[in-house]
Amino acid sequence: MECAILTTVANTLVAQVHDRMPVILPPEAFGAWLGGDQVALMPCAPETLESRPVSTAVNDYRNDDPRCLDPA
Repeated sequence: MECAILTTVANTLVAQVHDRMPVILPPEAFGAWLGGDQVALMPCAPETLESRPVSTAVNDYRNDDPRCLDPA
């Protein structure tokens, strides 16, 4: 199985930690994306996301468990 993660410029929330972010398509944009509309690749609205400090466990790809969501 192959997959790809498409990125775009960061919205104002994500820009606090990085200049790029994954493209997050809401269901209502699926048709536009499948139809070739590049507008669907714009960053999502910042209010659709939540930012919170998490454990440094997220820094190691081998940590694939719930403790990655533990508070910092």
